[in-house]
Amino acid sequence: MLSGFIVLYYSKVFPYTEISISFLVSTLNILIGVKILIPALKKPNNKFLAISFISMFVRMAIILIVFAICIGVFGFSPVYFTITFFALYFSYLILELFFIIKFKDSLISNI
Repeated sequence: MLSGFIVLYYSKVFPYTEISISFLVSTLNILIGVKILIPALKKPNNKFLAISFISMFVRMAIILIVFAICIGVFGFSPVYFTITFFALYFSYLILELFFIIKFKDSLISNI
């Protein structure tokens, strides 16, 4: 019974909605980025960078729209949502870069 009260209390206090939505947005952002960058690896460096920056710009614009909707319409806590998203975004970005650097030659040969 005590554990039930603890779970009930923390379900109202803990921002699980903000964390789960920011996790979903960050994961989709990185998966779409990898899906775009893998075929771009076989392009020349200038085209690869152009594709990379254009996709990053478009994805960031979409993320800003999602942020505005989540904070403005759904009333998410801006602090929890932003901190969680950026922590996940930067960790995924580092993993994406390691993936591209480590498997660049095998990715190009398998495309």
